[in-house]
Amino acid sequence: MTQKGLGAPPPPRRRRRVEDTEAVTHWQDVPTVILGILLTISPWMIGFLAERTAAIDALATGAALSLVALSATFVARPWQAWLEFALGCWAAMSPWLLGFDDSRDPTTISVATGTLTLSLAASILLLEDHSTPDLPRR
Repeated sequence: MTQKGLGAPPPPRRRRRVEDTEAVTHWQDVPTVILGILLTISPWMIGFLAERTAAIDALATGAALSLVALSATFVARPWQAWLEFALGCWAAMSPWLLGFDDSRDPTTISVATGTLTLSLAASILLLEDHSTPDLPRR
């Protein structure tokens, strides 16, 4: 006889598998939408419209990030978290890749937004298993 609570240890916890056809929403998508909007309006809000490269990058990256995260708030798919992660990488590295790293304000907003986006997207990817499903054996 085994007493309640004694016996075999519970199985190890696994990350939840997410299929491509499964719709899951994440709390991380709402802050990502806000970050995307802030990045989009930052050239006007902070005042670096005269720096065309930085302003166009902030506008394009912020708009893309907002749209992807907004779509993920309604019906999330695994590829959206990967795209948010990629956009976060781009935002964090774009000042050096596009050559506006000597401008303090655009660099700060781009790196901060990119880093926060990377963190939010990574938390989605780490909490869920987005690997390919097991194929049947022959």
